Amino acid sequence: MFLHEVFRADRIRLHIEAEDKEQVFEEMVTHLAGSVHVGNKDEFLKVIRERENVISTGIKNGIAIPHGRIDDLDRIVGVLGISDKGIEYGSLDNNPARIIFLFISSKSRQDEHLALLKKISRISENVNFRKDILLAKTPDSANRILMEYEISL
Repeated sequence: MFLHEVFRADRIRLHIEAEDKEQVFEEMVTHLAGSVHVGNKDEFLKVIRERENVISTGIKNGIAIPHGRIDDLDRIVGVLGISDKGIEYGSLDNNPARIIFLFISSKSRQDEHLALLKKISRISENVNFRKDILLAKTPDSANRILMEYEISL
């Protein structure tokens, strides 16, 4: 499982318009549900919100990783969102989120879910990755940046 496969170019949203956490969930889940043709928007939103109510998925350095698990999903599906101005997210470091990795996996695939969280956390520690992904001009270029930095993990 590779980040650039989960967050394919057609599942990358540059210039997110959302201004708060709830709006970003709506915007990104709508895009995800329309591109994967599995599950449904309401179910995706429900599990994302439930997980977020446990503790914020906003980590540090402008990164947020909203995620959840549902029954009967045959693969991990996700959308990567980039915000130009940042979203008030309640992150652990109190900084706005600018890079949002939202994904949904199957309840039966906990190991894959945790492995993806680990990959996202590791790539997000790289300051050059964060700079480059924020400068991406197209979803294709953002996907290539993911691929390039993922190789070094």
